[in-house]
Amino acid sequence: MLNSPQRQSSIGVIIEIIYAGQKTLRQFWPLLILAFVKIKNVNLGILITAIILLVALIVIYGFLYYRNFLFCVEDDGSFILKRGVFSKKKVSILPEKIQQVNINQSFIQRILNVYEVEIETAGGIEKEVKINAVSHNVAMEIKTILLEKKVESTAETEQASFIKVSVQQLLIYALSSGFFKSLWIVIIFLLALYTNAKNIIDKDDQLIDFLINKGKNHILISAVIIPFIAVFIFNFLRVLIVYFDYTIAIANKAYSFSYGLFNRKDTVTTKSKIQLVIISQNIIQKKINLCKMYIRQFSSNYLKDTKATIHVPAMTSQNGQFLLQDFFNHGLNIDAILNASKYRFSSNIIKYVIVPTLVFIFINQLVYPINYFAALIIIYIISVTAILLFDYKNYKLGIGENIIVKYAGVFNETRTFIQPKAIQAISVKQYFWHRQAGVLHIYLHTAGGDLIFKFVKQNEILPYLNYWLYLVEKE
Repeated sequence: MLNSPQRQSSIGVIIEIIYAGQKTLRQFWPLLILAFVKIKNVNLGILITAIILLVALIVIYGFLYYRNFLFCVEDDGSFILKRGVFSKKKVSILPEKIQQVNINQSFIQRILNVYEVEIETAGGIEKEVKINAVSHNVAMEIKTILLEKKVESTAETEQASFIKVSVQQLLIYALSSGFFKSLWIVIIFLLALYTNAKNIIDKDDQLIDFLINKGKNHILISAVIIPFIAVFIFNFLRVLIVYFDYTIAIANKAYSFSYGLFNRKDTVTTKSKIQLVIISQNIIQKKINLCKMYIRQFSSNYLKDTKATIHVPAMTSQNGQFLLQDFFNHGLNIDAILNASKYRFSSNIIKYVIVPTLVFIFINQLVYPINYFAALIIIYIISVTAILLFDYKNYKLGIGENIIVKYAGVFNETRTFIQPKAIQAISVKQYFWHRQAGVLHIYLHTAGGDLIFKFVKQNEILPYLNYWLYLVEKE
């Protein structure tokens, strides 16, 4: 069916006209605002005529764009696209260059019962191909062929394994992931409320009497509980709209990630495209057995290419482990654990405890006697030192034959996974004051991001570095 040039779904005419109108509004909105401001000075007949002419041009352009938009898949698997109105453009993508296939459905597309197909390549951030309006069957056929699958899509295969994220899990995730952020928002709100309320209360004796006798409970509920509830509801709605009905389908070395309440997204990738995986858990999520996962794929610029990262929220730890085992072919066995040198802890103590304390004391002496803030300084030193100690103990590098894992974090623990065969280059940094201590900073570069481990002992890491360099040269 796809081996001959074909157009989008017939309803695609409406989609292209709508998109042409949106593009026109984005480009000419300053002129439209100016025309609206000056509307009293413009003849009404001329204005109506201009609007009708503009709408007609948009409709004609959308129709011509739809007519000239042709796509097909050639016998060798290459995807061919022709498009354009005033200037024609032909795009050809070889099958080995395809990174992933996304099937999305915006609110408008859902109403019109059509789907959008995005085909991404490893060569850049911008989409090479975006087909705005095809039927569900055509979208699935494109996805199946371009991923070199001879069976039905993973989302429709009976043998596929499924992982679902429930609304209850999203609710818990929204509460736990946004807790500290919400806490800071509420604290800032209360400080601002206190400052403004104090100025009002000081000028009103009757209000002071009311607050002392009757208003304490009302203030507590209004100023503390209500902001917490409001922030939590906002977090939950945001998470629910983005990740509603999150479903992962696994079959035949391919993965389909579909989610979204209004704008439905269906991202499809293969096992060979996955470069780096991060598992993250904060203190609350660890207690309730939840985690979130970030999956990074091939990208020429992973820092800017946000589409190359797939975010999986609110998974149980068991499902996260199941996915990891499947990603890395059950090769998660760790043969050695390398701890960071003690110089990492001492370096952080100097950077985050000694230097800030000395600066604070110096500045404070210029303004107030040191006695005023002695207790605050002691609390700061004890708390930061404790945090740095836990950070040092949690900072490890696990090494196995088929896996490398970096462990890090105190309040938010993370595990970063890469396979040795995914390493494209290795960088080593050693400052002159590190040479005598025998420590290194290593940077393992992959197409999906870097795994960085600092203050590793040179004599412990060198055998592994030599082996990984051998793999890089071999590849």
